[in-house]
Amino acid sequence: MSASSKNCSTAFLLLFGTLFYFVSSLSHASFISLATDEIRSLESQSLGQTSPLLGDTLITNHIEGGAFFVSYWHKSFHGDSQAGAETPDSWMSDWNFDFSSVDSFQQQVINRDENSWTFQATINVNDNVELNSSSLTLGPSDGSSANLAAAQGTLFVDLSETAITTINWIKFTVSADLPIDTYDRLAEYELRYMSSPNQVPLPPSYLLFVSSIIMILIRKKVH
Repeated sequence: MSASSKNCSTAFLLLFGTLFYFVSSLSHASFISLATDEIRSLESQSLGQTSPLLGDTLITNHIEGGAFFVSYWHKSFHGDSQAGAETPDSWMSDWNFDFSSVDSFQQQVINRDENSWTFQATINVNDNVELNSSSLTLGPSDGSSANLAAAQGTLFVDLSETAITTINWIKFTVSADLPIDTYDRLAEYELRYMSSPNQVPLPPSYLLFVSSIIMILIRKKVH
């Protein structure tokens, strides 16, 4: 074997090993999510009636993997109105484990109302540090499969930049800019369990892309 062939083989092995390690490290993402019984133990947010107008939340039914929630407002208030549910005071002791391998919190939410609603998750960690998901606006749901995709989504809170030792509480908020001239002041939605922690595989297209890059680099080395 010539020196150039040896160098090519060595370069290929180094390249392949580096990319394999990189893909392996990215191919799984650990996240946490409220389990079914934890979702069903959520309580209405006890934040008082201030501005924006805050409503009450009830669990009306247990569903597979979670619960069906109804949030409602007592007053006809024009403008930003919020409601939601949060973990009970006794909940914190249930999650005493190592968070070093966890990079996010994720929870599935499905809008079951005929109107669009905006959802958000907030996690209070360590010494009263609050981490928020992006606001997620979900479209109306009429029960048809055509609208289901727009009516469901995942609330995602990035935990990768925070060294978490404890999670104190978690809350979910539903909100909208409600008109004053309507009696439809009620939001219906579901919160569902996602595997906790879970392994999320990369899509095959990503692996195919990496393989193509390897082949291109090999051809360049040969020629």
